[in-house]
Amino acid sequence: MSTPGRPLHEEIRDRLSGPRLARYEQAAGDVDAAIELYLWNARIGAAFFESLHLLEVGLRNAMHDRLQAWVSAASPAQGQVPWYRDQYVRLTPRSLDRVREARSRATANGRAELPGRVVAELSFGFWWSLLADHYDHILWAPCLRHAFVNVRRRRLHAELDTVIKFRNRIAHHEPVYNRNLNDDWRRLLDISTRLSPRFATWIDDSSCVPQVLTERP
Repeated sequence: MSTPGRPLHEEIRDRLSGPRLARYEQAAGDVDAAIELYLWNARIGAAFFESLHLLEVGLRNAMHDRLQAWVSAASPAQGQVPWYRDQYVRLTPRSLDRVREARSRATANGRAELPGRVVAELSFGFWWSLLADHYDHILWAPCLRHAFVNVRRRRLHAELDTVIKFRNRIAHHEPVYNRNLNDDWRRLLDISTRLSPRFATWIDDSSCVPQVLTERP
């Protein structure tokens, strides 16, 4: 509850919590500077999240399109069976569980099962998992490598792991000010370039990340 005459920074500290703000105070030197750093941390996170959104959607659609084309060519007699339901795609039990969960969410409340809805329900981590060592000969070599331009699977898998962990920190409102955010930005654009150089240029041109990076207090 707000108290008249009470310093605003004390009110803010209560609402954000002392332990949460303490790490910013330690980095910034005093409470007013800490609040400014906290706000900037939120702004840079929001700026990155916009571009991460574009990368995630672009990545999953590139992989989905390639998988569907591969399955359709390999099993023409089955018609347009979604790749995630085709036995030709040998998913691990864990991946199959994620697909089942995604299909359940996509068809909630009696909605028709549309591949686009199912794809949208599959997490960033799911798509990352399809690039793991286990799928090297099963999916990467015959199919998924064609979704990318000039990239090694293991490097892509490792880089995406870093991106996903970064994304999760932002989503949970954790500090990112103490990271090398220029490296994070270069990594995001590099992966986007592996999908399509023009797609990466579009993300770069539309993003406010570079500008917000210059505004750090």
